[in-house]
Amino acid sequence: MSTIESGASEGLFAVDKLIETAYATAGVGDPTILDTPGLRALSYSLECSNERVNFIGRNRAQKMLLETLVKHLRVDHHLTQHPEIRDIEFQTPIFLVAPFRSGTTLLHRLLAQDPAHRTPRLWEALQAPPVETDYQGSSEYFQKDPRIAIAQKYIKARELFTPDIAAMHPTSVDAPEECFGLLETSMLSHSFTFYAPVMEYLDWLDQRSNDEWKASYALYADQLRLLMWWSPAQRWVLKTPFHMWAVDAVCANFPNALVVQQHREPETCIASYCSLITAAYGPIGAKLDGQIIGQIALRYLKDALARNVAARNQLDSKQFIDIDYKELISDPIGSVRRVYAAIDQPFTPDLEQQVKSWMEEQSGHRKGNPHKYSLKDYGLDLDEVNEAFAQYRAFCN
Repeated sequence: MSTIESGASEGLFAVDKLIETAYATAGVGDPTILDTPGLRALSYSLECSNERVNFIGRNRAQKMLLETLVKHLRVDHHLTQHPEIRDIEFQTPIFLVAPFRSGTTLLHRLLAQDPAHRTPRLWEALQAPPVETDYQGSSEYFQKDPRIAIAQKYIKARELFTPDIAAMHPTSVDAPEECFGLLETSMLSHSFTFYAPVMEYLDWLDQRSNDEWKASYALYADQLRLLMWWSPAQRWVLKTPFHMWAVDAVCANFPNALVVQQHREPETCIASYCSLITAAYGPIGAKLDGQIIGQIALRYLKDALARNVAARNQLDSKQFIDIDYKELISDPIGSVRRVYAAIDQPFTPDLEQQVKSWMEEQSGHRKGNPHKYSLKDYGLDLDEVNEAFAQYRAFCN
């Protein structure tokens, strides 16, 4: 067993203590399912990051990790108690896949205007489900689930301690949100990089096999089924930049999915990713200069897009449509119409009016863009970025 897969043996991230605490908190489940190579690798890397982050950052990371472990235990409990959940089928789920700042949030929220579409809420993706099933199948689920009050406190704390992140990506307990929290349950997710500079874990993650990613997405799919059991849905609309890494695993677990791949100039996407990491690391005192952050972002986006292109060359092209950022911004209704055509569903006049009404409402709430960044801030230049993404550009053309 490699050193990293031995995990942390002491301190805040000691594996045995994390599992013991998570099991006591969850109150249900089989704790042996938590002792995975992913947990050990992440705990080891978080322990290594002790020198890189402050006390606030270490405690925040531990709290996140414990919540994720509790989530896994309770998900497993519900799946064991109600095996029929795994029989729930998906009706052409829509996955929005793209680098950062490619317009996925806009398209996600446009598609969410359809009452037949279901998008994850922040509290559904990040927090452990309750043991009690009081609101299962109830119309009050989205008003009274106990996770909602916790999420409201989280959002207020986020606005206080990471105002830059809150301004870059505003959210609420009712808003459509990213689904990376459902990937984190398996302990295989690049999103953990936002909690601390876990470089050792990222190195380990790069070496995971396709079968491991498929297993991760199988657990992700079961969590969506659990959410559908809690509150039935016709069609999921899902998005996170981290789907780029394993789009083949997405298609293996959702063979009837439509993958909407959105595109934007890589230099804009990578500078934005750097800016997001910088904003996330500020409050936790992460001691990383801009050049290191630049290399973290460049490496992920380069490798993710290379894997994405390789997978798409092997997968059925009918499962994909491509939407450029400029196309989405200049003609959002046309972009939405293309998605409906791809899933063979009518984009009715009533739906179109609903989408237009939402856009008009949002136009009155727009603020100045706080998301300012440049490649030079992170030790990168345009030639380096163009060379790194030459294969991706060739695929797009």
